[in-house]
Amino acid sequence: MNQKAVIYRQGEEALYNEAGYRPDYYGRVNKNVLSYHQYDVAGDYFIVAGGAASGNGHISAYNTDGSEKWNISAGTNQGLFSATDINTNIGLYTYRINDGSGNIIVASKLILLEAETGSEVRRIDVSEYFSDASFTPSGKYLYISTPNGYLLRYDPQTGEQLAKIKLPDNVNPKNMYNQYLHFYTESDFYIYKAISNRNDDQLIKYKLLNPDGIRIALDAEFGDASNPGKLWMNKQAGILTMGSDERWTVNDNGDVFLATYRKAKSVGDLGAGIARVGTKGIDVQEDYILVDDISSQGTTSDFARGNVALLDWGTGAIPKVSWTVKNETHSVPAKEGDILEYVFTVVNTGNVDISTLNINNVNCAEVPVLNSGDTDGNGIFNIGETFIYSCTSIAISQAEVDAGKINNTVIVNGTSVEGNNPPEISDTISTPIAYKSAIFLEKRAKLNAAGDSILYTFTVKNRGNTTLTNITINDPLVVVEGGPLATLEVGAEDNTTFTATYAITQADIDVGKVINLATVKAQDLNGNDINDTSTNPDDIACANKDECPTQTNVKKIKPDYKSILTVYGGIAYGIGNHKFSFDILVKNMIPNGQYDKSNPLKITIPKNDSITLTYNSTIRNFRGYFIDSSLWSFDDSDPFDYVITFIGDDIGNSKRFAIEGTFNVEKGEIGKAIIETTIRVGTGGDSNINNNSDRDTLHKKL
Repeated sequence: MNQKAVIYRQGEEALYNEAGYRPDYYGRVNKNVLSYHQYDVAGDYFIVAGGAASGNGHISAYNTDGSEKWNISAGTNQGLFSATDINTNIGLYTYRINDGSGNIIVASKLILLEAETGSEVRRIDVSEYFSDASFTPSGKYLYISTPNGYLLRYDPQTGEQLAKIKLPDNVNPKNMYNQYLHFYTESDFYIYKAISNRNDDQLIKYKLLNPDGIRIALDAEFGDASNPGKLWMNKQAGILTMGSDERWTVNDNGDVFLATYRKAKSVGDLGAGIARVGTKGIDVQEDYILVDDISSQGTTSDFARGNVALLDWGTGAIPKVSWTVKNETHSVPAKEGDILEYVFTVVNTGNVDISTLNINNVNCAEVPVLNSGDTDGNGIFNIGETFIYSCTSIAISQAEVDAGKINNTVIVNGTSVEGNNPPEISDTISTPIAYKSAIFLEKRAKLNAAGDSILYTFTVKNRGNTTLTNITINDPLVVVEGGPLATLEVGAEDNTTFTATYAITQADIDVGKVINLATVKAQDLNGNDINDTSTNPDDIACANKDECPTQTNVKKIKPDYKSILTVYGGIAYGIGNHKFSFDILVKNMIPNGQYDKSNPLKITIPKNDSITLTYNSTIRNFRGYFIDSSLWSFDDSDPFDYVITFIGDDIGNSKRFAIEGTFNVEKGEIGKAIIETTIRVGTGGDSNINNNSDRDTLHKKL
């Protein structure tokens, strides 16, 4: 068979079977790689290792032009070179040899070389037989897998064993399986369990729950539904996979590629091929890799040796700057002036160290501070490290509160140790600010000096965290003057825009008070209505309540009634009874004084032996005055006084009534008689006794 080393480029997979396609390089490798064989790509060179247990083992590095870079040949009883891996980030290549006795089932040694020169760096004595070795992409750890289901962690710089971790759900009866290993991130890796009969090969996907810890779990998103985390490779249609640690590889995204050949024997060439393994099985399969003419590939009838291909993706071989940043905060801002605490997590996911790292955020009050992540303290953002920065923000503005969110963008840039500028990355988050719109209304009342009207003043206050607009006040009792108020900022108040005046009614006076509530309405910036019902801060009993009616006590104004008496025909000549009449004008000296109907106004006229009075309730006109005598009652049952009582509803400003009478003059009698009217104290609500009486004189003449 003809062995060839071929470098294909990522993205050209679809061209592999196209006629005339040729990869970047292919050439013959004139070493024995038919037995145990390894193939590791370092980007601009590749290394092959192989041999037989009986001897003839070798490791050879080749440049892409086909020239040999360096070569190591096995010594006596050291014919088995396997368990290889390369990591250009730390410049090391590793391989396993037997213990010198030709028996590899006992303790083995792991050799670390300088990948560029092949010079030995150190040897690691492993106390048990192991199947394979794999660096993490950063080169921080070197892991070793054992047939009995363990993972050994080593520090490649010192050779110190750091941990021995049991692989979960990994049973290997009588150590029948080799367990081939591949880490494609710092915590994600595959185990390929291969047995010599090739009927029970199994691909298992694991995850280190903590890259520096010892907890491992199966990746449940991978594998058969009945057996999460695992794929039985003999169940994959169209191919027969084989037990070898270098007939499969994994790219940076975790895609697995297998070197395969057809299950069924056919005439002539069996054909080597590549298949890609998805999360549930083979999802891309190519039957042949054309590295030369078909005639040059040779033919075979041996399944075990039929045009097999050795694979390596070359992870970490070509410098790759890759990093991620996560921007987050757990702060819950609520109002203007609040601050937030931001955390920025930057992960070096590439294979190049970053010498300068800049965290830029315009919302930070000061330059973000590195809190953790520089594990070796060298000030360099090394491969696989996670740097965590934090900062305190500047105070949030009212505009941000009104917008309901705070947008924050962190921008990360820097310089790699090679002097290249990595691509700038950023992450933007939006922190919501809960709207807490609220308005508060106070309503005060004040009687005017005359006591006939109430002046209302209104104070509106913005007690929420958002600007309010279009503020109006409605009061069912009055017409509110002023407004609408265009805007009211957070914390602001207004006590000059809105006023109202209310004219007191008799009904109010009868009740003795005026009670009412007003309502304020506004809109927040989302157009939502915000309302509040007024409270009266002057009411001590209600001062701490959100809603308190405005009550104005209305006192009754007592009237001051004055009696004005006018006598007509008051001079009598000669003996006998003479007719006369008079009227009484009852005048309210306080126009706003309220008549007390419950205590009717009474006027008394003292009785006199020479005077007799009569009352006619039907009189409507008296000496040019309109009167309604029916509004008064006349009572002469009292032995001392005539009593005239007002029986109407309200005297108003004045009321007049008339009385008729006779005046008796006896023989030889000359003189006069006095008629006096007096408003009985307190009746009708009268408040002043100083002007309650009036009098006039009747004259007797012969």
